[in-house]
Amino acid sequence: MKKRDLTKGDIKKSLLVVAIPTILNMLLLFSYNIIDMYYVGQLSEMSVAAVGTAALFLNFGMAVSPIGVNGVAIKLTQSLGADDDESFKKYFSTGIYINIALSIVVFSTLHFFSNGLLNLLNIENDELYKLSNLYLSSYAFVYLISFFNMFFNRVMGSLGKSDVALKVNATGVILNIILDPIFIFTFDMGLRGAVIASFIGTFVNFAIYIYIFRKTLKETITTIPKKIYMINSIKLGYPYMLQRVLFTFIGLGMGKIILDYSPRAIAAQKIGFQIETVTLMVIGGTLQALVAFTGQNFGAKNYDRIKEAYSIAIKLGLIYASFTSVIFFIYGGEIVKLFATEAETIYYGHIYLKVIAIGQLFGVLEMISNGLYSGIGKPKIPTTISMAITPFRLVLAPLLGSYYGVEGVFYSILITTIAKGLISFGYYHLKIKNEIGLTIVK
Repeated sequence: MKKRDLTKGDIKKSLLVVAIPTILNMLLLFSYNIIDMYYVGQLSEMSVAAVGTAALFLNFGMAVSPIGVNGVAIKLTQSLGADDDESFKKYFSTGIYINIALSIVVFSTLHFFSNGLLNLLNIENDELYKLSNLYLSSYAFVYLISFFNMFFNRVMGSLGKSDVALKVNATGVILNIILDPIFIFTFDMGLRGAVIASFIGTFVNFAIYIYIFRKTLKETITTIPKKIYMINSIKLGYPYMLQRVLFTFIGLGMGKIILDYSPRAIAAQKIGFQIETVTLMVIGGTLQALVAFTGQNFGAKNYDRIKEAYSIAIKLGLIYASFTSVIFFIYGGEIVKLFATEAETIYYGHIYLKVIAIGQLFGVLEMISNGLYSGIGKPKIPTTISMAITPFRLVLAPLLGSYYGVEGVFYSILITTIAKGLISFGYYHLKIKNEIGLTIVK
């Protein structure tokens, strides 16, 4: 498939052409998760709890995906910008083989050792344990192919064809939504039915991608990639993996701290995060667009376009985040009422959204900067910043919580978000901006 050339033409238009389909794709997946959870909720509250419990380990499985996706995607994008077809094919082959190994390892761990993993949680409720084990061991089959879909999706982003990825993902998601009630209720398969519907939808996406990339696959699948391509890809991918794993652990720790205050508080935080996702998806789509744009232009040595695109992306992100921040700050309580009825949950949810409303602007600085750092092949920069600052949440949360209660725990998230945003943005202007095209290109 031919690339969409992002090295020429209007910069803002180029960013939006890639960003808008990516954002729509994220919104599509977000909507599916809500619908899927609705169907599961019709089974029983214990089924919802089982999915949430299994997700703790499924999230760890997803956390290792950058090894086979992010690093390879950076090299693919830079190869496209340099018009180096040979290098593109070699890194494409590298991505395929890394994901083959990754999918086998993750599947084997989740499927064959599901009992052992769940035993780590000391689950006392027999029904919850049984349902969690069923969902975890069954969903492992989805991971046999989902890693490839993530890889192909990022390849589409590298090509500037996020609109094609949107169409492919929409096909699988719509099919999944249709099949969910059929397998769950009509065939009376419960949670196993939900997993089967997910597997079919994921497999259809996989089949479509195989058809789209059939020519490239035919040219590369029989060629074992050289060691240097593996090393380059993993070196660029593992910082993202470390960051995701760290976030997963910190998320568990923060959840435990909030839960100690009140079960309503953890529910409020979860609801607040789902609402906050509306902003994160838009900024995340802009981030992905900047990665593709920066990668192609870095490969083509169009360094001035990279700097201008970064500035435009920051401005667009701040404008959007300012709008949602005002909405969250003023109307947060009314929004939370759409998802909760308990007064305590609504109160904590509104507090969370007011705190996050302030931090969103700094979150834009961090996320957009991460997109630029990724595009120029410097993923260690955002990973280092994140791994140095984010763990302080576990220190600040109990400290501030002792003075301000749950609100103090939320403040710990705000403080670290502000710090990461300022450092990420400041480091670009103080160190990276003048080096793009000089030392970085080496």
